[in-house]
Amino acid sequence: MVRVAWPPELRIRVRRQVGSAALVADGLHVRNDGFSSLAVLAAILLVLRDAAGEVFRRIMDAVDPALIGRAEEALRQVRGVREVGELRMRWIGHRLRAEVAIVVDADLTVGQAYEIAVEAEHALLHAVPKLARPSCTPIRLRCRTGPTRISPWRIT
Repeated sequence: MVRVAWPPELRIRVRRQVGSAALVADGLHVRNDGFSSLAVLAAILLVLRDAAGEVFRRIMDAVDPALIGRAEEALRQVRGVREVGELRMRWIGHRLRAEVAIVVDADLTVGQAYEIAVEAEHALLHAVPKLARPSCTPIRLRCRTGPTRISPWRIT
């Protein structure tokens, strides 16, 4: 039966036949270097896999579902918010951008609805880290029949 040896093992075997302790030690050193390199390569591949997944999610503007849940819960805690409608979050650079539609009572004035929206914005900024602060007045009010919807509400 023909046995194929790994090059360092072949070196060690031949050097033992020659009888040189220094050459055998050199072969053992080469073998250990090979094992160390394989271990480092495995570690690099594991880190690369995790990093590539995170980079892909960031490229696709994915946001951790826990952040969205935290934002929805913070908005529901605001006095006057009857319902949290569509909530969208995405990464823009190192900051998050959020858009949300909140529902308030229909019998409120536009000014009262605006005050609730400002409170909701404040709660959202405190609940979600890395959320971008608005650079201008972010709240637009639209009235419809039934409950008043504040939509879209943008934080840029």
